[in-house]
Amino acid sequence: MGSFWTNLGKGVQIAIVAIVLVIVGGLLLLGLTNFFGTRANQVSNNLYNTSPTHIQAVATDLTNDCSTLARTTNAGARALIGNQIENDLKDTEWSMVKPLLFPAVVTCVNNAMNTEVGQTP
Repeated sequence: MGSFWTNLGKGVQIAIVAIVLVIVGGLLLLGLTNFFGTRANQVSNNLYNTSPTHIQAVATDLTNDCSTLARTTNAGARALIGNQIENDLKDTEWSMVKPLLFPAVVTCVNNAMNTEVGQTP
C-alpha cells in the first residue's frame, strides 16, 4: 500500500485525507449529538413532568377519568379507563398530584389502580 499511496499525486492524497477527516468528524459529531441530545431531552422531560402546569393537567385528567369510570358499567371500558389512569400517572409522581384531588377522586384512582390495573399508585 505504501507504493500506491506514494504514487498518488499530492492533490489526490490531500483530497483522500480530507474526505476521511470529514467522515470521521461527522461520525464523531453524530455520536456526541446523540449522546448529549438524549440527556438534554430527558432533563427537559423531567422538568416538564414536575411543573405545576403538568401536575394540574394530570389532576384534571384523573378527575375526568374517574367521572367517566363512575358512569361506566362495561367491564372492557372500565379496564380501558383504568389503563388511562395508569398512563396519566406514568411520568408523574402520585404524591405530587394527590393533594390537588378531591378525596373521592383519590379513592377512585386507588381503586382503579388496584382493581383495573393491579398496581398501587
